[in-house]
Amino acid sequence: MAIQDMNLGSSQETSATKHVIGGARQDSISFDPRTLPSLEKCSQTTSFRNVLVISGGGRGLTGAVVAAALREGCQVSVLAECELDLPRGVELFVANRNSPDFEEKTRKFLRDENSAPRFEVLVDCGGSFPAHARQDLTFLANGKAHVVFISDDLVYDPEARSFPTLQDDPAVDPFKDSRCGMLRAAELEFINSPGVPSWTILRPTMILNRKCGLSLYPPCVPRLKLIAEGRPVPLACEGRLLVQPIAANDLATIALKAPSSPEAKNAVIDCAGPVRLEFIQLCRLAAKLLEKPLVPAPADAADGESEEAALCHRIYPLPWPYQTLPAPTTTPLEALNAILM
Repeated sequence: MAIQDMNLGSSQETSATKHVIGGARQDSISFDPRTLPSLEKCSQTTSFRNVLVISGGGRGLTGAVVAAALREGCQVSVLAECELDLPRGVELFVANRNSPDFEEKTRKFLRDENSAPRFEVLVDCGGSFPAHARQDLTFLANGKAHVVFISDDLVYDPEARSFPTLQDDPAVDPFKDSRCGMLRAAELEFINSPGVPSWTILRPTMILNRKCGLSLYPPCVPRLKLIAEGRPVPLACEGRLLVQPIAANDLATIALKAPSSPEAKNAVIDCAGPVRLEFIQLCRLAAKLLEKPLVPAPADAADGESEEAALCHRIYPLPWPYQTLPAPTTTPLEALNAILM
């Protein structure tokens, strides 16, 4: 079965204005040029213009958020720990947010020539700890920017979830020594803040993009690569867990619309796609697109003890409950087709 080439837009050169602090390693973000808008055709469609995207988190979201911001006609800057290959016109500032001198070395970058705050929106794709949330609120937002913090739906307590999961379902213990516990503690920094600057927390479920590649328990398993090579694919619970994956481009669009949405102001938004299915069905879709047989294998519990929160159904109410935020529309088949082009 041939994978159809989808018409995703015009080509875009890739180069970036760079500010470099200290040593930086070279890294890359996958930008399919067909997903990027022509800068000449962009017109501003938001109430804000200057957007700062913080890279990181290992989920491959930076590229999708940058592309969405360019489509909205925004001026985009990226703060990253290493050099990235970015579209033409996107400013890159390289600095380690965990460094003791981060604020001192970044302060000038955050302000314009008149020493006024530059950015109106901050999208944090790499926040993992409470310190990152405090940094967003007290320093990077500069008292002005609306902060969009990308969290994870794994902050819900797997033993207390409703099906579908509801906003008032219990979250994990923020003092738990795990990625989920740290993320919940970071969320609480926003929730317990005075609300100035304003903020939005997005809790995406499984994200479909080139970076994540069917990530579920156990984590960090390159399932798309295994399927493409015809090798056994580890599936927890025989692949029968229900998932509702969201395409990275849909999540990025929500992130860029959140600052203008009254429903998203100082609110937590669960982000899931338009289709529910078993995880093994998702893997079968990928195998069909790759023209390979799916070879299921048991998952080794030792491979994923830190992600036990993923060992549950992860589904959310349908239809999309928000009136001022765009509903995710990309189906798993469409997302996988775009990834595997």
